[in-house]
Amino acid sequence: MKELCAISNQLLELVPPSATVDVQQSTENLGIDAIQQVDLRAMAEMDDFEKQLDDVLQTFHGPNYRRIQSSRDLDSASPLKCIDVVRLANEIILASSSTSECIYDRETLDIARLIRTLDQLQINVSYNLLDEETLDDERLLCILRINNDSSFVKYNNFVKREGSGGLMLFRGFCIELVPSNDSNVANEHKDMEVGASLHVVESTQYEEKLMLKMKFLPYMVRTFICRNGLPILMNDGIPSFENYAMNQLAKWNVSDEAVRKWMPFFQGWSKYCTSPLDASLPPLTEKKYLHHYYRFDELFTSGRFQVIPEMASSFHGLIVIVGPSKDDLRALSLGLSSELHCSKIVDDIRQISEKMVMLSKQRSRGGLICITEIEGRGATCLRRLAKKHHEAIFIIIVQGGNGISGGINNNSPKFDGMIKSWKNTKCNMMLELPRESAMQLDGDATIEYLRSNDTAKEVLAKLKACSESQQPDEHPGLIVYFPLIPGCGKSSLCRDITAEALGIGNGRKLVQMEGDQIKGKFYDVVAKELLSKPSSVAILDKNVPPSSFPSVHKLCAESNSIALYVLPTGMADTCVGESMDVYPFTLQFLAVCMARILNRKPGTHAGKLDAAVEDACMVVVKFYCFYRNLTASRLKEKLRDVGYQGKVIFVPFFRDEILPDLPTELKQALEDAVTLQTRDDKKICKVDKKDWTSMDKRLRSSIMDNRSYIDSLTVPLEGSRSMFTTELSNVIISLPDKLQPVTLHPAGSIQIASLDFDFGLVHAEIEKLRQIYPDIDQYFSQREANKNNDQDDESKDRYITSVHCTFAHASQVSQTSMFASFQHLIGSTAEMKATAFLFNEKIAALELEVPNDDSIPRPNNAFPHVTIWCSENSQAYESNDLPEMVKCNKATRVEFGEHVAMRGVFSFWYNPIV
Repeated sequence: MKELCAISNQLLELVPPSATVDVQQSTENLGIDAIQQVDLRAMAEMDDFEKQLDDVLQTFHGPNYRRIQSSRDLDSASPLKCIDVVRLANEIILASSSTSECIYDRETLDIARLIRTLDQLQINVSYNLLDEETLDDERLLCILRINNDSSFVKYNNFVKREGSGGLMLFRGFCIELVPSNDSNVANEHKDMEVGASLHVVESTQYEEKLMLKMKFLPYMVRTFICRNGLPILMNDGIPSFENYAMNQLAKWNVSDEAVRKWMPFFQGWSKYCTSPLDASLPPLTEKKYLHHYYRFDELFTSGRFQVIPEMASSFHGLIVIVGPSKDDLRALSLGLSSELHCSKIVDDIRQISEKMVMLSKQRSRGGLICITEIEGRGATCLRRLAKKHHEAIFIIIVQGGNGISGGINNNSPKFDGMIKSWKNTKCNMMLELPRESAMQLDGDATIEYLRSNDTAKEVLAKLKACSESQQPDEHPGLIVYFPLIPGCGKSSLCRDITAEALGIGNGRKLVQMEGDQIKGKFYDVVAKELLSKPSSVAILDKNVPPSSFPSVHKLCAESNSIALYVLPTGMADTCVGESMDVYPFTLQFLAVCMARILNRKPGTHAGKLDAAVEDACMVVVKFYCFYRNLTASRLKEKLRDVGYQGKVIFVPFFRDEILPDLPTELKQALEDAVTLQTRDDKKICKVDKKDWTSMDKRLRSSIMDNRSYIDSLTVPLEGSRSMFTTELSNVIISLPDKLQPVTLHPAGSIQIASLDFDFGLVHAEIEKLRQIYPDIDQYFSQREANKNNDQDDESKDRYITSVHCTFAHASQVSQTSMFASFQHLIGSTAEMKATAFLFNEKIAALELEVPNDDSIPRPNNAFPHVTIWCSENSQAYESNDLPEMVKCNKATRVEFGEHVAMRGVFSFWYNPIV
């Protein structure tokens, strides 16, 4: 508000209310300072108003001059007047579906589907067509505006129900209508017939086809990623920010081409934000980020802050540049940062923490540079850090030469004493650069100096060699956490787990952190532990509510770890309370957790939550309410965004898939308890202590009265523990050797998303089936000689050794959609059931039953299966036709009396890079 007031005062000084306006003044001589003095109302009364206005705008805007005309203001004969946006969208969809040729890009089709859905739902939308003219260009634009708030609920419900409808819906946005051959829109629409502007022109080249292009993507990028991602970038680091950016693009379902365009931009933005900023600009904050965004955009366009090639190695560790004056060291720090690919420059050594030094040693983070002056307490601060991390510290002293620095003569004994103090600081390497290294004009000049000066080249060579000789452990770690509530059984699952039982290898260590035993800030303690033990498998025995998800995300980014969250089976959306708030866990789950808390003997629980605690049941209710307004699917969606490629383990909890109804009295008590907690959380009314005590007593009584019912709901904890250990071991075994950058692979590189099975285990099950079903035995008896044939040699009969079930194929799903739907599952396991064997003389496959679990996407194929065998000149994909062949008596189906369980691992298959 203060800024607005200041601007208002400036305008009043420039154009006081008493100012006399000369409307006859020639616009040719109108200066920019006088633009505000133009009286538009008086000008409107002139006959040549439009010409006068054009002259004013052209004078003010110069080469950026543009003029926009709405279709409402145009002559009825104008082509713009005749365009029907809804009809155009339908024509685009029809043309796309009627041919296998890729006529339109993904953005065009998504926008067309959005418009068609709005029309089908009869949502009140305003379509305002505009003709935008600049001095050398012309465009057709269409502004869409949603007129009623209720439309958003209607649209979102439809998308959720049908799984279609295209893009997210906004209050208003703009699209551009452009010709497919990318020629100038002005020439295109001026030359078209009226009918052609309404329809897709039937032409083999589609030269006059209009396409819809999203114009608000740059706005979304700027606002939702560059601005909203600033806290993530500053607090969690560059890898975490890039993961956030990739997830946002995936959620928006943008094309693969758009992803490849924007990810280098975000990587450049992160590099800009962590480098010394232009002092003439305001501080970089979410409120004032635009100043820096525009500055970065200019620099990025000119070639600065471009993505570093993967082959370029980055320095890791802390470089402290010491000199007479910080101002003299800034250009030098920029030059060194560029040459060594460091991630951040800090100009206050007091800001360097032990954790920052530990992070600087990671390859994914890049090194850290700090500039400081010879005098002051810098050496003292650094010596504290050097006690534990001297091997990661490199000191460069810039020679001071003759003169005065900070009031101290550079040749005086005091100055020599300060230099000696720095040189006595324990570090990995002590280096020196001549004074002229800090006297270059800017970063570019400094880079040239570092590459040409012999002393500087030697310093750079030593730093690179030392960094390369101490390669950090790049194996990713694993962080296992429980987004649950007290009493869920997490401590029982974690009890007595050993590294040997989990099959931990590759030098990894098992780190178990129990929340109730940690003194201090839990996540800070865990972070230091994991940074000191890279690539560890950490099990966090602690309830992690949604408010703590960012802490786990940050922990994963800092420790180069993959997140693995553990959830119980039987999650279901549950509405409770006066306002019918939704929760992801059932009331049966809440009752079981309470019962387990009350089973704890007084004084036996480290967290002091047992039967002796006066309000123990209400503590469980409070944790349950942390998940208010989260559906089961929404919770899982949020968890997928935690850490790098978040994975999941589902642990058996309930005996039955369909739970028996709660006893009436128990259900009412649970609902009343949740309602009471909700009223307190929302400040609806003041809840007295006696209300808590009374409710807790009522819950205890109800739990005790229905103990047999509650005990009958769950599976034995031993079975859950066994499953948890097995699943966790499978995840650990499948951990990659290195985390891949958070970008999509080259166009078309992901061929399929699949669930892969072990060839030996599958054929062991087939051998069992041969003992039961004669038809299956006869089929494989005739094909014993094919076992050693290469599966890729189509000239021979062969077994398919890469046994898998395809969930999504590049021919059906875009790269972005596959990445968004399956990247969080890669490396995790899932169990399928083989229900039948289908075969003929050309091909054979096992039919699979996919579990009804919303955590796993449904396969696009209507016939989920694994191909087992192919004849010569046949391909595996032909097994898709087996069900239809069975109907036509061209194939045989043997149904299994007892379904066969098969467990596989999700993976991406990539096309070879040519």
